[in-house]
Amino acid sequence: MAAPSGASIDVLNCGNFDWFRFVKSGRESSIVAEIVEVEENSTDYMQTLRRPPVITIHRSPAYAIYQLIHNIRVMMLLIDLSEYSVKTRKCEPDALKECVRHDEIGHVIEHSEPLCCPSGRCRFLVFGIGQRSVGFSIQIEVKVGSKVSEVILGPINRTATSEDKFLRVILFGDFVGYSSIPSFEDLYLVLP
Repeated sequence: MAAPSGASIDVLNCGNFDWFRFVKSGRESSIVAEIVEVEENSTDYMQTLRRPPVITIHRSPAYAIYQLIHNIRVMMLLIDLSEYSVKTRKCEPDALKECVRHDEIGHVIEHSEPLCCPSGRCRFLVFGIGQRSVGFSIQIEVKVGSKVSEVILGPINRTATSEDKFLRVILFGDFVGYSSIPSFEDLYLVLP
């Protein structure tokens, strides 16, 4: 922050900008900084603030959001899937891994098999995986004395101004052009 020439050191020049590079992994992170000195274009004119602002930045983890499109409730022939269903023993919604019982020789006890596997047909819910977007939130708070200014940024609002007009934040960098989200356009989510 820079103090204007001939002005009180507590009055900040809004024509100058502060740049903060906040690099962290995709997980949640926070930083708290207190700005105690300001300069006017060189380190020769360092001034100490009487009421230094405290800046707090909280960043949520970045995550991908996918649109699920309910296509149709279909009857599927379990040609290859029936073997998989028998192995998992999860054909019934309330089935535990012990739902299929075996006798002493190892044969499956009749009527303990999952209902959908012996018949060869099951009812499935099929969802198409549609558009994707990135999700995150960044909360920035500046406290000067007892006055607090706050903004929250996200995928939709990448520029924000606090209600008291003291704080204006523009988000740019990795989150703005984030494009390395996997695409599942030709895949479907199938739930029994």
